[in-house]
Amino acid sequence: MGLAEMKNQSFPRNHIDDWERKAEESIKGKPIESLQNSTYENIVLKPLYSQEDEKLVSAYPAGSDFRRGIESLGYTTNKWKVAQRIPYKTIEELQVKLEQAFARGQTVISFEMSKELLEKRDLLEKLLKAYICEYPLAINASGSRKKC
Repeated sequence: MGLAEMKNQSFPRNHIDDWERKAEESIKGKPIESLQNSTYENIVLKPLYSQEDEKLVSAYPAGSDFRRGIESLGYTTNKWKVAQRIPYKTIEELQVKLEQAFARGQTVISFEMSKELLEKRDLLEKLLKAYICEYPLAINASGSRKKC
């Protein structure tokens, strides 16, 4: 078969009923529904989707399935946040680096929690109180948990 013949080749149109019949044959008479799976969020996953399953997505934010967010103006009123994680060795160094980061445009308090920081809880509280009203907080606390 040449390239021109391959390009002009067509396949017969099948209907969903043809697929269902063939699928039931393959699974030896079980119902098609036995091929469905559910996720832990109770979303049913079908074995075959067709154009009938397609749902229109709202062209506007805050519409129907909320894919474009919950705000009617979209993200024009919610600015992006800059939350680069700040590396540090001491709480004093963290304070200096936070001030530098904010001066350069960082908009979130972001650092990894450490056991050393927890031991100096009073200094950490003082540091956070200085910024917490102005900046959101994003802390990775996985480094402070106990190893089992």
